[in-house]
Amino acid sequence: MHVLKGCAAALADVLSQHTTTPDQCFFAVWAGYSDIRDELAAAPVVVFPPER
Repeated sequence: MHVLKGCAAALADVLSQHTTTPDQCFFAVWAGYSDIRDELAAAPVVVFPPER
């Protein structure tokens, strides 16, 4: 499911009330998502250790 800009903005508004760093926000997309858009595929990658 794609997160629309309006939805992401609303989510950021709510979550910003529950953090000490509201100006820092990150969204993640699973790399195995079959319908990933080209601009997301070129984004930085975070690799988690397999034991997580």
